[in-house]
Amino acid sequence: MAANEVTMTLHGSATGEYPAELTPAAADLIRTTWAELAGLRREAAGLFLARLGELDPILADAAAEVSPDRQEVAMDVVAAAVAALPDADAASVRLSPLAAAARVVGLAPLHSRLIAASVLWTLEEGLGQALTAEARRAWAQFCARFAGTLAEPDPNPDER
Repeated sequence: MAANEVTMTLHGSATGEYPAELTPAAADLIRTTWAELAGLRREAAGLFLARLGELDPILADAAAEVSPDRQEVAMDVVAAAVAALPDADAASVRLSPLAAAARVVGLAPLHSRLIAASVLWTLEEGLGQALTAEARRAWAQFCARFAGTLAEPDPNPDER
């Protein structure tokens, strides 16, 4: 995915191309494609981290050091968020534990486009042609809505 395509993906939410809230149909597509990816959980987590490192070499070493156990936990958190759809508030709450893990890897709010690009690329690689254009749009909307959650600043920086 080209950088300008990622920008357009995230920009689409602000321009009205994607509704602010996920529709039940978009949520169903996300849940269905996530279920199709379930057999590739470990591989998908590795693909995501590798792509993140490719897009921002500064993050490559930290992403490469994320243990398989932490990758599995991250996949569980995303699964919980997907299960909460189309309730965006509940999905956001379920994704918030990843924000702490993202800070450990060095992600910041400015990385939200990289997160979105890495998620979409991982889905494309993992699902191939099973990721329809409609499902890709639903995931792009999901990323536009939630990628920033994964790179939120630490609300309690003094408690580390």
